[in-house]
Amino acid sequence: MTELDRIHIINKAALSGTNYFTSLLTQGWQCALLSDRDVEHIQSESLMLLTKQTEKWSYERSSSIRVEKAQELLASILYTVSITLKTYSYPEDAVDALKQEPLEQLFHAGLKRIRRKVLTTQLIHRQITKGLFHTKNVFYHSTVVDGIGGFFKLYSSEFSAHEIHITADYPTFLGVTDLAGIEFIEQYLRNIACENQFLLCFSANKVHHLLCGIDENYQQILMNLYEPVLAAALGCALTNHSVRGLTCDLNALKVLFHEKKTRRRLKHCCLPH
Repeated sequence: MTELDRIHIINKAALSGTNYFTSLLTQGWQCALLSDRDVEHIQSESLMLLTKQTEKWSYERSSSIRVEKAQELLASILYTVSITLKTYSYPEDAVDALKQEPLEQLFHAGLKRIRRKVLTTQLIHRQITKGLFHTKNVFYHSTVVDGIGGFFKLYSSEFSAHEIHITADYPTFLGVTDLAGIEFIEQYLRNIACENQFLLCFSANKVHHLLCGIDENYQQILMNLYEPVLAAALGCALTNHSVRGLTCDLNALKVLFHEKKTRRRLKHCCLPH
């Protein structure tokens, strides 16, 4: 049977990006890919792994920890295993891995991937901060430089891999959803890198005047800078004005859209009914 002929039982849309392990376990059981015994065995492995991680975290000095801390360690374990499970092309293969591979092995494979992701994401962050677009909007610098820098100081791939620790106040044009831990930060910074590169194509002064035209207090407003600059640049391109100037003829733009709207109406009227 080829991959094209293969029947996929699990609905990928039903899987959670932030709680992949739990949602995969649930879907695998509901689709009869996992038996009650399989689920019990996986849960037992999770608890054994939690015991080992608890001993590591407490340096074997204490036999008991707070319930909240135990829950945090378990969440970190399941997130780390999820990183490995997400590498499989199909969720059915990930379910097979849960049945056939020791959970501790999946955990350590995920831990290696997380540590590589941290190094890669730190490199992306350094490249962005070296050429960060200059703006008077306080949230851009405070989030991209200070906030993300704070994340790397607080992040523990071993014991709290699922945590973000920061609020990431500055909103990217394409929001980052259904991701946690280093996955969230990695995607967030990739979005920032693209937007920052685009903003660098324009004069900081021209962008400043454009944003002042939207709101003279934009410096203190939590807003995405990329979107209005992109809209202005597209307006300039459509009206044959200098894109880098970010000043288009609004009347010409209105006429252009009106003409296109009129053509669509005429075309619709001429179609046979």
